[in-house]
Amino acid sequence: MRFNLSAENVMLPEGEYLFKISNIETKIEEDFGNITLIITFTTNEGQNHREYYYLMKGNVVNEITQRVLTRLYNAAMGTNYFEVEVDFDDMLNKYVYATVAHREYEKNGETRTASNLKDYKSALSSASQVNQPIAQPQPQQSQSVSLKDLFG
Repeated sequence: MRFNLSAENVMLPEGEYLFKISNIETKIEEDFGNITLIITFTTNEGQNHREYYYLMKGNVVNEITQRVLTRLYNAAMGTNYFEVEVDFDDMLNKYVYATVAHREYEKNGETRTASNLKDYKSALSSASQVNQPIAQPQPQQSQSVSLKDLFG
């Protein structure tokens, strides 16, 4: 795996953002009974944030993660499902509002800061604009002009 060490890793400041769900990966470790869903969220400015959702650890279903992913799925899809089987890949390229929250923790005697998303909300502005970012600029209409009109 190649990694650009010169790239700056910047944590998003706390606050609410409009995100596009730009990538969804599933990591399965059968030997350990672990299933992780890794979702990349991208802001309109192109900044990425990755969230790791641990669906199963040691062959035990994580019910808290299931509830969080249900809220994310419903926000992305504009639905209100709670008891159905869903395909998380359906969320790809959909938009959601989410709040970035920071929390400090200790590791090896060092204080570190983690960033997580919470409070997922639908970005649907109306039924006719399904999953389009609210602030997306509209293309200008081209007007056809004849050479005769321009030069007489």
